Amino acid sequence: TVTAGSRSIVTAGTRSIVTAGSRSTVTAGSRSIVTAGSRSTVTAGSRSIVTAGSRSTVTAGITAGSRSIVTAGSRSIVTAGSRSIVTAGSRSIVTAGSRSIVTAGSRSIVTAGSRSIVTARTRSIVTAGSRSIVTAGSRSIVTPGSRSIVTCWY
Repeated sequence: TVTAGSRSIVTAGTRSIVTAGSRSTVTAGSRSIVTAGSRSTVTAGSRSIVTAGSRSTVTAGITAGSRSIVTAGSRSIVTAGSRSIVTAGSRSIVTAGSRSIVTAGSRSIVTAGSRSIVTARTRSIVTAGSRSIVTAGSRSIVTPGSRSIVTCWY
C-alpha cells in the first residue's frame, strides 16, 4: 500500500505500507511500514518500522535480519543496524550498530556500537563502544570504551 505526495519516488517490497510526503525518496523492504515527511530519503530493510520527519535521511536495517524501529525528527540523519530501536530528535545525527537502543535529543551526535543502550539529551556528542550503557545530559561530550556504564548529567 503506497500513498505518495507529488514528485516522490517509492520502491516498496511486498506487503509494505508506505506514506511519503512530496519530493521524498523511499525504498522499503518487504513487510515494512514507512512514513516519510516531505523531501526525506528513507531506505528501510524488511520488517522495519520507520517514521521520518521532513528533510530527514534514514537508513534502517538494510543488512540481513533487519526489523529496525526508527523515529527521526526533521532534518535528522540516522543510520541504524538491524534490530535496532532509534528515536532521534530534530537535526540529530545518529549511527547505531545492530541491536542497539538509542534515544537522542535534538541536535545531538551519537555513534553507538552494537548492543549499546544510549540516551543523550539535546546537543550532546556521544561515542559509545559496543555493549555500553550511556546516559548523557544536555551539551555533554562522552566517549566511553566498550562495555562501559556512564551517567553524565549537566
